[in-house]
Amino acid sequence: RPAALPMSAAASRIPLQRGDVALQGQPVFRIWAATPLNGRHRFFCGGRCMCGPRDDLKYNICTWVCVAVPSIFFFSVCAPFLWNEVSPVFPIAAAFFLLSTISSLLITCCTDPGILPKQPLVRMMHLEGVLEDATGYRQPNAATESVEQTIFDRDSGPVTLSSRQAEQGFKWCNTCRVIRPPRASHCADCNACVLRFDHHCPFVNNCVGQRNYVFFAWFLSSATLLGFAVVVGIAVWLQAAGSDGKMASSVVLVTGAAVAIPAALLGFSVMVFCCYHLSLSLRGKTTKEVTEC
Repeated sequence: RPAALPMSAAASRIPLQRGDVALQGQPVFRIWAATPLNGRHRFFCGGRCMCGPRDDLKYNICTWVCVAVPSIFFFSVCAPFLWNEVSPVFPIAAAFFLLSTISSLLITCCTDPGILPKQPLVRMMHLEGVLEDATGYRQPNAATESVEQTIFDRDSGPVTLSSRQAEQGFKWCNTCRVIRPPRASHCADCNACVLRFDHHCPFVNNCVGQRNYVFFAWFLSSATLLGFAVVVGIAVWLQAAGSDGKMASSVVLVTGAAVAIPAALLGFSVMVFCCYHLSLSLRGKTTKEVTEC
């Protein structure tokens, strides 16, 4: 599997071709990220973390701000009152959901979604067998199987697809120059093929695919519960503060409009998205498969 590639290992014994002497001895993740072998991914922590293109950074920052601002207001202003006057359950639950949201978002952002290495990297590192194991593709025997399609690749030579493989959903990617398995698709944003591709999400700065879909669903669920806990806690605090005269009514309205209402709208939107992906999971479908029907 491509995920098993030792990204931080030295590549001094890899036979480099076409004058790529500058890559000799470099860690595998640096070779992966070297033009033209890569998509648009970025690597951190010695190749242990893989993120999407830099263009998504502003959307990803927006996600973190939407999580941080209501949470900071809740824990700095509302939580002490709720702990002492209502119940410690509100702050404790919100803290748990916040920790879960942050953890799942980080993992979703930094996990390889199931990227298939492109043909130049496959040939350079002799990953033909690894790629075949990951995709399940085997070159058909022309003597016993009917050939549906033959692709003449400039480096690897003729690549064939049998009629059965074509019916199963195996396809040739002209960009990555590899056979991708059923339910895999090429992501134009990342410029790479992804196993069981669901969609590209700029808000998590990554594709959502086979290897991080569970973490993405975990993030949606945690964010929904966090939004519910924060909005209810702020609403209880506003009601109590307003009735006790501890805050002017105008301040209560401004606070509610500035924090509680946007947080409620965001929480509702995430809840709808969470329910949508729950229905997809129950049906065994991906977002791409549903939208292309």
